[in-house]
Amino acid sequence: MSFATSVKDDLSRVISQKRCCRQAELAACLRWAGNINIGPAQSLSLTLSTQHAGAARKIFTLCKDLFNLKVEMMVYRKNSLKRNQVYSIHILPQKGVYKLLELLGAMDKNDIWRLDFPGPPDLRTIKKNCCQRAYLRGA
Repeated sequence: MSFATSVKDDLSRVISQKRCCRQAELAACLRWAGNINIGPAQSLSLTLSTQHAGAARKIFTLCKDLFNLKVEMMVYRKNSLKRNQVYSIHILPQKGVYKLLELLGAMDKNDIWRLDFPGPPDLRTIKKNCCQRAYLRGA
């Protein structure tokens, strides 16, 4: 097992008890590994891919617990030499996606896109020291 895999295993097992820290961790995961998809009629969805099963489980759980979002997870194999599995988490278009994008700092409270996204993280998300540690854990 590589060092990076070992670290990801350890970090995926850390579950914060504070809601603000779980939100900061989810915000970091989505900011660094997520994609915003704009569909028909301006419907918004998010997609995130990872090769680590523990990280995928944690992101799936955070989306369900924090925002009660409808989430799909798909698993497929890469066609490269290593043939690793890739976990794709798709957050379907729904009302809660706007709250999540506000948490990420991509939108403001009036559903207006921020022009500096993906700049630095939203400071409201990482205000406390515990939330800063959670954000780094998610990144």
